[in-house]
Order: sequence, then structure tokens, then C-alpha cells
Amino acid sequence: MGFRLDQELCEKLFDLPADEVNLNEQEQNVNTHVAEQLSIINNQQQSAVLWGIQERTNEFLDRELERLDKWSQDLKNKLEFELKELDAEIAQLQKEARLVRQITVKLEINKTIREREKHRSELRRNLFDTQDEIDRQKELLFQDVEKKLEQKISKKQIFMIKWQLV
Repeated sequence: MGFRLDQELCEKLFDLPADEVNLNEQEQNVNTHVAEQLSIINNQQQSAVLWGIQERTNEFLDRELERLDKWSQDLKNKLEFELKELDAEIAQLQKEARLVRQITVKLEINKTIREREKHRSELRRNLFDTQDEIDRQKELLFQDVEKKLEQKISKKQIFMIKWQLV
């Protein structure tokens, strides 16, 4: 009496053949020392379970934040590249428009410039909209993690086992 078994060994004991017997009232009353030890063990196991939940949740949060950050960075890089290309194209078209002497060609180039500038504005709006969407997803992620951290353990004594090896 008084030896603490690890969880794996306890689980293996449940696989052993056993007989169920009713204990008399005196045996049912566990002395306070054993009850205190059981309470300490129970609290340690609860802490271990809650710690495990926190660790898994932390790993999940890290993975998801990394995924969202990579997505955000990829999108930003792609849009910045497209914006630089558009800016270069617009600059080239403006240079051409200044050099051209025919008014119809100049008007056509300026029309193209306006279209490219409009497209550039749309890309910028898309970048901001997408960043807002990423922020919304991060907020949902944080809410999900907060819910996971609200895990509670409830306990109820269902039965007590007294082992006697013969």
C-alpha cells in the first residue's frame, strides 16, 4: 500500500482477469491519508491534461499564424510585383505620350495610361481587402484558441478499485 503506479501500468491492470466483490462498510471508508494522496494525484493528472491541451493549442496557433503570415507575405509580394510592373508600364507610356506628336495617338496612349492606373488602384484595393480578410481570419483564429483554452475538467468518482494480487 502506498505505491503510486504510472498510467500505463494502471491501464494494463484493467486488462487482467478480476472478480467483482462488494466491500464491507469498513473497507469502503478509505482512510484520509489515502484520500489525500488520491486527491494530489488527481490534481496532478488534471494539471497534466490541461497543460497538454495548452501545448497542443499553442502548436496549433503557431502553425496557423505561420500559415496566415506566409499567405499574407506571398500575396503582398505578388501584388507589389504587379504594382511595380504597372508603375513601370505607366511611366513608359507617359514617356511615349510626351514624345508623340499626333494627337490621336497621344489620346490613345493617355487612355491606356488611365486604364493601367485604374487597374493599379484596383490592385491596391485588393491588397487592402485581402489584408483585412487575413486580419479577420486571425481574429477568428484567436477566438477559436480562446475557446480551446476554456477547457475544464470535471471529475466524479464512479468506482474504487482495491487490488490484491494473488
